[in-house]
Amino acid sequence: MKKKLHASFDLKKSPVNPRDYFVPDFGVDHDIKATTSSIVQAETSVGSKLNATFELKKNPLNPRDYFVPNFGVDHEVLYTQKNIKNAEGKFKHELNTSFDSKKNPVNPRDYFVPDFGVDRDIKWT
Repeated sequence: MKKKLHASFDLKKSPVNPRDYFVPDFGVDHDIKATTSSIVQAETSVGSKLNATFELKKNPLNPRDYFVPNFGVDHEVLYTQKNIKNAEGKFKHELNTSFDSKKNPVNPRDYFVPDFGVDRDIKWT
């Protein structure tokens, strides 16, 4: 799936990649307002303030860069690999998991998808 990228990070204006265009400010998103309200309610309920930090400094309450043991491949992955092998043997067919449209004509990519506008379920939520 080798496609040439046409992105430019040059500061000069380009009709292909416009910059400095107007972006309207609709205020704080209603989900953010609801989450903020929920945090305030939870803090009041438990009598403690939420103190979250994502800084990369040492923090005893939220340690970083700790050792994570390697337990090998997950047993669910091993079962799946075994089941794929069994199915391939049973049906005398190898599973093709290529995501390259040129290698996998049975599962085409880059086809036309019509735009029917915003789904009504999205509008109503």
